[in-house]
Amino acid sequence: MDNFRYRGPLAIDSPLFYGRQSEFALVGRHCLGQAEGYPMVFAGRQSGKTSFLFRLLANLQQQSPTLVTCRVDFQSIGNAPLSTVCGAIARRLRTEVTARLATEQASTPSPDMKKHWTSQIHATFSLDELRSLCFAIGIDPDDIRGNEKRGYIENLIAFCERRSNLDELIRACQVERPDTDWRKPLLKDDAVRSIHDLYEFIERLLKQQTMSRLVIAFEEPGALSDDVWHDLANLIRSIYTASRESSSHCLSRVAILLSGSLDLFDLTAREVSPLRNVCEPIYLPDLNQTDAVDLVSKVLQRYAITSTQAEQHGKIIYERVAGHPYLTQRLGAFIECQLQNQFDVSPAFLDEAIANMLQTDPLFKHIRQKLSERNLWPCLRETLAHAPKGSQNDEINQLHWLGMVKQVNRRWYIRNKVFEQIF
Repeated sequence: MDNFRYRGPLAIDSPLFYGRQSEFALVGRHCLGQAEGYPMVFAGRQSGKTSFLFRLLANLQQQSPTLVTCRVDFQSIGNAPLSTVCGAIARRLRTEVTARLATEQASTPSPDMKKHWTSQIHATFSLDELRSLCFAIGIDPDDIRGNEKRGYIENLIAFCERRSNLDELIRACQVERPDTDWRKPLLKDDAVRSIHDLYEFIERLLKQQTMSRLVIAFEEPGALSDDVWHDLANLIRSIYTASRESSSHCLSRVAILLSGSLDLFDLTAREVSPLRNVCEPIYLPDLNQTDAVDLVSKVLQRYAITSTQAEQHGKIIYERVAGHPYLTQRLGAFIECQLQNQFDVSPAFLDEAIANMLQTDPLFKHIRQKLSERNLWPCLRETLAHAPKGSQNDEINQLHWLGMVKQVNRRWYIRNKVFEQIF
């Protein structure tokens, strides 16, 4: 079992990832077009959204070798002009599609693909080199008809296709001529500088490539400027509208996933948002008690404590953070450090660590800043005092997307006991 990890997302194969199975299934259905609307995954900062996306996209790709996923993190792009954002998205799409479909192109080649290989082989191999290549992959070169080089190449490709080892031929070509592009050439992305360019790029990409589905995940769109996001939101709506015109439209094979927190609420949930009736909000909840306790206890059992003691530490953490992913890992790491140094661990030690985090941890600084900027302190105090019942109002909505409150049996509560101490 790995050590606790509280900085950055978890690796796809990390044993520290727990839960979210029902959310995987729900978001997956939306991505595959089995449920209406594009999925919009939201939760407060450091709630495991990126770790969830990593696994979700990997799970989707396992379902089909021709399903392509592309994740674009707008935090890495920042407050850039529209031309830069559109170009960055196009380059990312081109990279992912190229990498994903390289193997598939050799197993089920299109006529265009075979023409491309014929041209590349003709340009880079002599006839004698081709005969040597045949020997290398177990083919008698005399079994291939043709005295002229191009005809010989076309017959070689047809011969390998009949024997179902065309992929072996292309791999051998790649080994011998590694600087040659053996994949189908994609559209150039350097000319994509506007929303119209990007729309046409995605459309042509789908028409040119044999992908069964394209899932594009846009993470943290709140990092973009308002004007750029508005244009991008209109693009998403245009793709969605086109996909509903006909099931045979190439854009019906596209799903766009959005992920974020409070900034995403501002961008999508308002009455004027172009995406109000396009996206389906899906809340990413905290870990349940069984998963949270099991996570903590399995890591701590490596140290000189009993399984019962390790489980008790997990329960104490859960009582305070109610399965908050980051706080569960962070407090687990505090305990792990104590055990590594052979120090005693008590509830008082944990409470002291929490008190220090409330003053110094960037998560709580971020929350306090947002509460002040949006004048949400009064609503938060009201929630703590009375656990209001009923439908969401705008302030409760903002607290929910910020990750400060949760709904249980139609009543709103502050998310955990640690968050109750933020005042």
